[in-house]
Parts: sequence; C-alpha cells; structure tokens
Amino acid sequence: MNTFTTTASATRSMTPIERNDMILATLEGNGRILATVHKAGFNNVDEVARFALAMTANFTGLAKLTVRNKTQGWLMTQCLAARRCPAPRAMVAPAATQPRQLAIEW
Repeated sequence: MNTFTTTASATRSMTPIERNDMILATLEGNGRILATVHKAGFNNVDEVARFALAMTANFTGLAKLTVRNKTQGWLMTQCLAARRCPAPRAMVAPAATQPRQLAIEW
C-alpha cells in the first residue's frame, strides 16, 4: 500500500471537482509515465492522486501528478512523494516454548 503527501494544498482547495466532471490525469515518475487516468466520479484532487498511485502499487519516490478537468477547463500540476507502508502484522500469540535442557559432560 502506498501513502502519499502533497505539496500543493493551497492550490487544491481552490480547484473543486464535481462528481460528473471528466478528469484526465497523468502520474510521472523517474522520467516515465506511471499511470494515466481518464475518468469521472472524483470528489477532489486527493482522490485522483490516490487512484493514480493505486495503479502503481510498487512505486516509491517523487512523482509529478498533472490533473486536467476537461469539464471545467482547468489544469494543475503537483508533486507527490510516495512510499511503501509495511503491511500490518497479524496479532498472533507466541507459541509456548519448551524449556531447553543443557547437558554438560566432563
């Protein structure tokens, strides 16, 4: 699972997305396109970023997200930092250990 942080929070709040807006998004990392999204149904740019990062399950590093709202006619670019989070461990009770027997011979 990837988590991400963004650096354009002030810009995000000024650019609302409605559920019926057609969104075109591209996620680029290390000089190559990692994911392309052409879809409606997003509520905000964070959802677009999460969706694009979910398409690149193993990506870790810095990426550039370009989001174009085709319906409203705006374009924005923001930087993302993605890292892998370790999967939560199952809580398993430790197995009972047998006492060790030591044998010392002289």
